Amino acid sequence: MKFPIFTCFLIFIIWYTIKRLSVDRKQEAEQKRFWEQEELANATRRQDISQLPYLQLPLEDLPFGRCPEDAALTRCEEELAALSKEKILNLSGQTNTALKLKYGAPNLPLLMEYDEHFTQLVCLLQEWGSRLYELNYRKEAEQVLHTAVAFGSDIKGTYTLLGTICLENKNQTGFAQLKQYAKLLRSLQKEPILKALDSMDLYRDVISTEEPLSPARELPSEEEYDLSFLDSRLTELPFDEPQDPSGTL
Repeated sequence: MKFPIFTCFLIFIIWYTIKRLSVDRKQEAEQKRFWEQEELANATRRQDISQLPYLQLPLEDLPFGRCPEDAALTRCEEELAALSKEKILNLSGQTNTALKLKYGAPNLPLLMEYDEHFTQLVCLLQEWGSRLYELNYRKEAEQVLHTAVAFGSDIKGTYTLLGTICLENKNQTGFAQLKQYAKLLRSLQKEPILKALDSMDLYRDVISTEEPLSPARELPSEEEYDLSFLDSRLTELPFDEPQDPSGTL
């Protein structure tokens, strides 16, 4: 009886050793490829980045000045106006190595700065849209949040609040389009956002039948806010998928 047990144990040890060696060799090969790419990336000369798809914030089409006495709204509007003068790039999902390979190592600090501006942009749009919603400027909140999503925001609260507005308005088409935007994300937040939207979809009848709050003033017609300038952004994926395992920006 002891012999079969010992034999099974020995077979397990041999199998585990072979498996571990295989995994170690694979990891070593991946690390070697990464450092080879990193060395090549660090040697890549500066490339022209003047024609990259920088984001332009359409200040003239956004609902500025709706409630000048509200300090939170005023601060968001002032910071967004200042940020609109900076260069903004959405580099979500792009690794440092991939960026250096494509645009040159000397450009990496600038690209990181432009990507940081993007983070500031979507955070401000989320804060602005949320505050507008709290003040019952729902059409304006929808417009601001839609802009953030079209730019490629991966802030979960932006999607859930915009989804809530769509369901409150019984706008199933808008809610479905919001899901399509989420599916285009190249971010770790993609799956949590989709999961949250799926959960909201299950309760759409409850949300859509809730008594809406009274607006702070008469809302403009839908024609007054034309969001068609954002539609093309759905298909804008300007950067290639990353090819190496270095940390993302």
